[in-house]
Amino acid sequence: MAGLLVDGGRLAVADLDEDPDGAFHAESVDFDGHHGFDRDRLAEQMARAGFTDVRFADATTILKGDRGFGVFLCTATRGSGTAGDSAA
Repeated sequence: MAGLLVDGGRLAVADLDEDPDGAFHAESVDFDGHHGFDRDRLAEQMARAGFTDVRFADATTILKGDRGFGVFLCTATRGSGTAGDSAA
């Protein structure tokens, strides 16, 4: 994503907090997608990709049955000279 933004460009991502037991998608037969994100790990990946000012906020909770699943909003700024820049 960093390669799609200009220096100083902002990124916003909303997704599920990590659901290690896969309960959120339990009723989806043959689900092979991801089970949310660990915020610390995502922040590290974004920093390695050259994003700065990585911030997380609780966005909402999705209720399924008697269980709540957190959804976060992550914002970040593309730093200058970020990995993913295409060479001219």
